[in-house]
Amino acid sequence: MLKKGILLLTALVFAVVSHLRPVCRYELAGQAIAPGCGLRASLLAERTARAAAEEILRGEAAPSPLKRSLRLSLRRPAGDTRRLSDALLRNTVGVVLRDEVRVDGRRLGWVRDGEALRDELTRYIRSTLPAWASGGVINGELSIRRLYTRDGFLTGQRDMLLLITGAAPVFYYDQTGRYARA
Repeated sequence: MLKKGILLLTALVFAVVSHLRPVCRYELAGQAIAPGCGLRASLLAERTARAAAEEILRGEAAPSPLKRSLRLSLRRPAGDTRRLSDALLRNTVGVVLRDEVRVDGRRLGWVRDGEALRDELTRYIRSTLPAWASGGVINGELSIRRLYTRDGFLTGQRDMLLLITGAAPVFYYDQTGRYARA
């Protein structure tokens, strides 16, 4: 009877241990920077973030001092490795998240806030609208996307506005189909 009890207890322990999952959490200054991820996934996310930072900085990346903690859980890890990589990249010294501005596929530069730039461009077109015109558009495809880049590559809003209107002039139009270039 004792042997059967020991075997049953051993089977129960193995069943519980086989369902334990290692979960890795990262903290910066006492705050969790991303929800916990599985151990392999978090190591892969950390390696990917380090490689991306080294590519962006074109050299050795100096990551911020992070505190890693490993714990065992019966639940699946809730963290997303993309969010973890994002948090690790944002906390790397010299890497920042900026909006890249392109007109017709040609990069014009980087701005701090792309939405504010779009609003400024709309205000610029409205303020320079001739009396006969009902609206205006730029003669090119403006694309703004948020990317990681090195710190220091930043163009002011007014300067970027001049670059955009220089690369893609403003065309004004009215309801009859008449248009003119600024």
